[in-house]
Order: sequence, then structure tokens, then C-alpha cells
Amino acid sequence: MTTESCYACERAASTVEHCPPKSFFPEGQRDRLLTVASCTEHNNDNSRDVEYVRNILTTLWGVGRFGLELFDGKTKRSFDRSPALLNQTFSTMQTVFYEGQVTGAFRLDINRLQSVFKACTRAIHYNNKRLKHANWGIVMPGLMFMPEVPQTPRQNWARLCEMLQQVRFVRGSVPNPSIFEYGVAELQGNYVYCFVYYENFIVYALPLVDSRHNLTGPGAKS
Repeated sequence: MTTESCYACERAASTVEHCPPKSFFPEGQRDRLLTVASCTEHNNDNSRDVEYVRNILTTLWGVGRFGLELFDGKTKRSFDRSPALLNQTFSTMQTVFYEGQVTGAFRLDINRLQSVFKACTRAIHYNNKRLKHANWGIVMPGLMFMPEVPQTPRQNWARLCEMLQQVRFVRGSVPNPSIFEYGVAELQGNYVYCFVYYENFIVYALPLVDSRHNLTGPGAKS
């Protein structure tokens, strides 16, 4: 009997990885979550980033009711437990007007967001296609640029987001789409994903070519 390998590497799997992470779901909403076989390293090596990203997602404007429920529970406890994390997250907060209301804007650690979303994409892709692809480009259209960013990159980014919004994604089966749902599309032989967290925050994932990090899985063609 052959032991299944980890979704993200060729080590033997010894545990399972939830995708998205289990802590993204409030208590009572954790039945039938999507999982993939994982080694210990790829199951636990980004736990601090997962906490940071969960806190960010449940804090953002327009979060759905389950996101608000999670904010009132786990997110607040996370900040109470670690004042340093609270300060790190919101130290750059500035007052802004958005949709006619006063709210706050703050700098995000994009590397940490991308790290978690890439891991989730790798897991979902392996769960769907039994293929391992390590290098994904992450697009988050709901975020705003800092004022100092030049106009040309802003315009290019806006065009990319508009193109992705026109893609017809086939919705995947998930236990609680009010917390997490996803769709997949095949474009010119490549798979592109769209994820929605807490009915509000959209993330696109596009495969990037990097032969040094691409792996094949069971049934994959090399």
C-alpha cells in the first residue's frame, strides 16, 4: 500500500491540511471542511500568518455575518492575547471616508496574505485535480493602493482585475459558502481560481510558470 504524499511536496503525508484553514470557520461551522493530505511542515509552518490573515479578513469593510461572528470571538481574543499583534496590524491606521461613511485604512502585510492564499490555492488545486503546482500569482482586487503608487501600475492592475471579472468560473462544492466559496476556470490549458471569503473578500489565483517549483501528482502528465 502506497502512502499518499503531501499536497505541497513529495514527503509522505502524516496529517491533513484544511483549505482554507480551520480557524477561518466559527465554532459550529466546521463540518465537512475540505482537506488534503499533508506533511507536518506544510500543515503547521504558516500558523502565525494564518492568524494574521484571518484577523485581517474579519476586520475588513463589508464582511458577512460569519466573519463578524468570528471577529467578535477569535479575532478579538487574538488581539487581547497579543497586544503586539494588535499594534503591528493597525499601527498605520488613518481615518478615511468610504461609501459616505467614516472608517479606517491601514497598511497590510501583502507577503503574509499571499503566503496563506497561495497555500490555500495549492490545496484546493490538489483536491480538485490531483496536481501539484507551487507558483501562483495572487490578485486581490478589493485592496487599495497607497497614494505614492504611480498611475500606470494602478491602471494595469485595474485592467487585469476587469479581465478576471469577466471569466466564467465553475463553482466548487463547499460546506458553507457564506464563509468560503470558490470557482475554477480553464483558460488555454491552465486553471484559474476565484475565492470568496466571508461573502466579501475576493481573491484570484493564476498559475505562474516556474519549472523549478512545479511538481506533478498522481495521474498528472509531465
